[in-house]
Amino acid sequence: MSDAYNDLVETLRRELPEDSIVLSDSVLRENSRDFGNSPVSRDALAVVFPTEVGHVQAVMRVATANRIPVISRGAGTGVSGGV
Repeated sequence: MSDAYNDLVETLRRELPEDSIVLSDSVLRENSRDFGNSPVSRDALAVVFPTEVGHVQAVMRVATANRIPVISRGAGTGVSGGV
């Protein structure tokens, strides 16, 4: 991955508990889709499982500062192709 990506991950690791950031390919793939059959497909760069409001605020602060879109995800049971 790029230096910018590595810097972003390191920033998130400083802000969040380590076990809340997941970068494994299988988890990224699993959390990048729902039950819909959308022809558009792009894996997430990271998945974060926040456990408190401060974690969500930290993610949004980092994402906003780096102009990175954030998509919140529920159970992934939608069938319209959205995540």
